[in-house]
Order: sequence, then C-alpha cells, then structure tokens
Amino acid sequence: MHLLGTGAALSDASRTTTMLAFEGEEGVLLIDCGGDALQRMLAHELDPARLLGVILTHEHPDHIGGLPLLVERLWVAGRRTPLPIWGIEPVLRTAEALLRLFDTSEWPDFAGVSPQV
Repeated sequence: MHLLGTGAALSDASRTTTMLAFEGEEGVLLIDCGGDALQRMLAHELDPARLLGVILTHEHPDHIGGLPLLVERLWVAGRRTPLPIWGIEPVLRTAEALLRLFDTSEWPDFAGVSPQV
C-alpha cells in the first residue's frame, strides 16, 4: 500500500489530497484521484502502465477532480485500453459528467473509461 496523499481538501507544500495505491503482482489499483495522482504515483515509483483501474470513494472534488487529467496523461503516455472506474452510482455519474466536459473525439485511439458500479 502506498500513501500517495494524506492531507485534507486543502493541500500544502508537503501534503496533497487523500489518495492510496495498492500494488500487487498484477498491477496497481488507485483509490481516489486528486489533481496530482499521476505525479504522486511516479514519486512512489509506480508505473502508470500497470494501472488496473481507479476506485472512487465519493464525489467530492478532492477525491475525483483529477480524473480527467489522469485519463489524458495516461492517453498521452500511450494507454489505448479503457480505464476501469469503480464506485457507487452517484460517484460514477459525477465522473462521467466531468469527463464529458472535455472533447476527446479528436484524440486518436482514445479508449476512455469503463465505469462499473
């Protein structure tokens, strides 16, 4: 288990919003997604290519707001398979609405996400 962030909604210079990553033989599972999820994964030497998916615990911005940026950065890094996103229905509705705000139709081979209740 990697504590990617252990701070509150208001980050400071040394702590960021709460995010966890579980690393195993098959890959990495991210729990919650603040604005700097990918940077925090890299700081913990976690390979983004091994990201199996994201569990979103609730729809507060400090737990879900970084999802569009994470998805974009994974696509730029070469991911071409849908990113599984798990959560309860209200969380997934918010996540999908957030992702719809960005026009990904021009992104070649963009696979998007795979929401799962």
